Amino acid sequence: MTEYGDPKSQDTNAGAGMEHMLNINTIQQPADTPELNTQDNSLWKLIESHLEALVKEWEAAHPTQDWEEDFDEFKERARQTAFALTEDEVRLSMGHTRTILQRLRDAQGWYIRG
Repeated sequence: MTEYGDPKSQDTNAGAGMEHMLNINTIQQPADTPELNTQDNSLWKLIESHLEALVKEWEAAHPTQDWEEDFDEFKERARQTAFALTEDEVRLSMGHTRTILQRLRDAQGWYIRG
């Protein structure tokens, strides 16, 4: 199991105790390393692709208008998009996690180039 290394988001002592009790080994990730935060990164890419498709679809239907939305509208659209993902989409997206972690291990480092 990997854990994000941001000190502001550390697990509680109770969580760490439970990990130890259940014999769960964790790998502490350095802070600010999105290539290691593979689950969030792959899901966000999936959501982002859906968001971009919605905009393109709207623009095709309204060729003389410009797409506009404020930040609150964007957040709501992103939330709705995330909750509309199918289980198959999420499983496929998460399936890439193993490949990414394998590439990191093979590179013996924290960064993947290329």
